[in-house]
Amino acid sequence: MARLAIIPARGGSKRLPRKNVIEFVGKPIIGWTIEAALKSALFDRVIVTTEDDAIASVASQFCAEIMHRDPSLASDTARVVDVCLDVLDAELRNGRQYDQMCCLYATAPLRTDEDIKGTVALLNDPKTQFAMEGSVFVGGAV
Repeated sequence: MARLAIIPARGGSKRLPRKNVIEFVGKPIIGWTIEAALKSALFDRVIVTTEDDAIASVASQFCAEIMHRDPSLASDTARVVDVCLDVLDAELRNGRQYDQMCCLYATAPLRTDEDIKGTVALLNDPKTQFAMEGSVFVGGAV
């Protein structure tokens, strides 16, 4: 089963500037999400989508792949669903398709690999098309 993890992380936060790269218990906050996704061993690819070079640099240090997104998808009005669809479209253009997609918010450092595994496991029921738990969204047949 092919799975993709998408971590949307824009640089323009107004309430807490630079929140994705702010230090939290010894590492940048986005690092926790990347590590949990990789540790889960569920995903063929873990992609951070951002318009911000500093976020991209930190995400690369934590071994995530980077997709630089159009600034129009990094505005205050941009929707996460549009960001995810942009990544899926780019992947399809590059000949990659997935059975499941997981959207992980960068600013949920307490989410663990076990949380991710538990949410993905909910899709084992053939009647289930998507599952949400806290800051994890998983969808099937993408």
